[in-house]
Amino acid sequence: MVAAIAFRKTRSEPDDPWEMVAAPFQPPASEGLPLGSDMLGRNVAAGIAYGARVSLGISAGAVVLAKALATAVALFTGYYGGWIDKIGQRFVDIWIALPRLIILVTSDRGLSGPLNTNVIRFASREITEHPGDLAVVSVGRKGRDAMRRARVPLEAHFNGFGDRPAFTDVLPLARLVTDDFLAGTYGSIDVVYAHFVSTLVQRPSMVRLLPIVPSPDTEGIPGGQFLFEPGASEVLQMLLPRYVATRLYQTVLEAKASEESSRMVAMKNATENAEELIEDLTLSYNKVRQANITREMIEIASGAQAR
Repeated sequence: MVAAIAFRKTRSEPDDPWEMVAAPFQPPASEGLPLGSDMLGRNVAAGIAYGARVSLGISAGAVVLAKALATAVALFTGYYGGWIDKIGQRFVDIWIALPRLIILVTSDRGLSGPLNTNVIRFASREITEHPGDLAVVSVGRKGRDAMRRARVPLEAHFNGFGDRPAFTDVLPLARLVTDDFLAGTYGSIDVVYAHFVSTLVQRPSMVRLLPIVPSPDTEGIPGGQFLFEPGASEVLQMLLPRYVATRLYQTVLEAKASEESSRMVAMKNATENAEELIEDLTLSYNKVRQANITREMIEIASGAQAR
């Protein structure tokens, strides 16, 4: 629509934008000059129209060429597979070395032992060891505060999703990262969270969310034996947002399970330490009390003997 308006404008403004057509600094709405003239007497409206036509033409051509080239390369490598597909994957690896987005999933509350500290330290080490153009999306106040103290740029922040996260809670986050990835803002998107291993073990982990890494189980399967209706691009366009939302929901649930387990273990240890401290203090109190009673009895006995 914008390109059509610019094209019509060039037809309605036949003046050469480099030609002096009037006196300098003519006001807008002058005769034949809807936006007036510049300091050289050139038609401002004609310059905008011609410039918009050239800019939009180059942009539209670049988008169409990029989409056509990417589609052709993807179809070619996917159909033949083998070493051709591996070469394509190496080009993809080079491409994903572009700007990177890290989603840091932590909790909103403390009292969960070293869980948040370990996750934040893991993310900080990843950022330090792989410096470059990157941004962070934080989920949970602990991660947000740590990134702000470290002066790491935050693309966005989402508060924790409560004690019982729902699938609908992660949809805004999934929509944000999907749109940014499809728009080419980021070449890769990773999620750093606390992986739930067991009640006693919660391991900081990082998983690649986008682009999708083929599973080792799919190696050797020829890519030309699948049929998609209505088409592969339409099917993937519908599946990608759902896939991203499901993966994010899984990481949020694992992070919540890790948080609750770590908090349970931390509170159990704190309770045991408090009970031990109470026993020690009770023993010390009884010793002091017994010593005072003994001293008072000795004083009473000494006073009776003095009489």
